[in-house]
Amino acid sequence: MNRTVDKSLQMRERAARVIPGVAQTLAKGPSQFAQGVAPVFLQSGKGCRDTDVDGNQVFFKSAGYPVAKAGVVHLSKYCAAYWGHDSVRVNVLCPGGVFDDQEPGFAKRYARRTPMGRMAEPTDYNGACVFLMSDASAYMTGSAVSVDGGWTSW
Repeated sequence: MNRTVDKSLQMRERAARVIPGVAQTLAKGPSQFAQGVAPVFLQSGKGCRDTDVDGNQVFFKSAGYPVAKAGVVHLSKYCAAYWGHDSVRVNVLCPGGVFDDQEPGFAKRYARRTPMGRMAEPTDYNGACVFLMSDASAYMTGSAVSVDGGWTSW
């Protein structure tokens, strides 16, 4: 067997082992969250979820990670469609990496990959959260809002 075919087979075998477990683990929490907050969302007519970076962005982690994050985005779209007739808005905030005293090399490498040249501060998400939870987004549901310093714009 040549090296390319062998590597491809190894990747498929690894993906077959890893993706189901990772995706199930990462999808179970958001699904349980949706079930748990349904009464609050239905009463208030507002809902907001988060997933780091963007469910459409594939980057340097195991295959299960972006698969699960895309699942969070699309589960939220499903919830938006399902609860929309009850005037519930469900949108997703997709934040970029937040600086939290990571190792300096990591923060520097991350900053080089981001058009804004830095990691986020926790307060960088305040405006988007206020917008998504306020009446300013009254006709917005089923959307994924990336606040990532341009990470997904590449």
